[in-house]
Amino acid sequence: MLAVGLLALGLGADTAPGSASQPPSPEEVDRRYREFNARPRFVGELNGFTFYEREPDAAARGIPVCAGPVERYATAAELEASPLNFSVGYLPAGFRPLEATATACGDQVVTVTRTFGGSRSGFVGIVRVAGRPFVQAIAPRDYLQAGVVGGRPAVTRLPIVPGHWTTVWVRDRISVWAVSCMGISPQECGKVAAAVR
Repeated sequence: MLAVGLLALGLGADTAPGSASQPPSPEEVDRRYREFNARPRFVGELNGFTFYEREPDAAARGIPVCAGPVERYATAAELEASPLNFSVGYLPAGFRPLEATATACGDQVVTVTRTFGGSRSGFVGIVRVAGRPFVQAIAPRDYLQAGVVGGRPAVTRLPIVPGHWTTVWVRDRISVWAVSCMGISPQECGKVAAAVR
């Protein structure tokens, strides 16, 4: 089922739309990033996610409004007890935990972050945010692919060039997950996202 979900997302290749299979030259990387950055970002609804330019207020996002000026770091006990806490059931070979943090608003944990490093400069960062599926608009529409990952609605942002950032957003009834990967293929990033619980 995982392979079908990844193929449905178009994660069968480690390339951005219209790119070749050979690693691009530094000049080509620069050209692709300039082209990507010059294009308008997708704003709107996709697979139940709202991609926004201006961040909606806390009430619209379905999260608590903090009484103080900023959120605070949650304690380890708060992180462990939070319904946002999660485990990572799959990582590519050679990856190890780097850090786990959480932020809280009042007595409620509102974000949980776990990061992992690979033996060949790879990186996986997973952030789970309380509230409705709002995502900042960061890519043109043809870089975004809607599908299902791990049985949950998802949108994947394909890398601009092979080996660069891939992000898989997954939603559930209480939160949005962002699984961001560098130095690994979109297929591997999709496997990580599918196994986060």
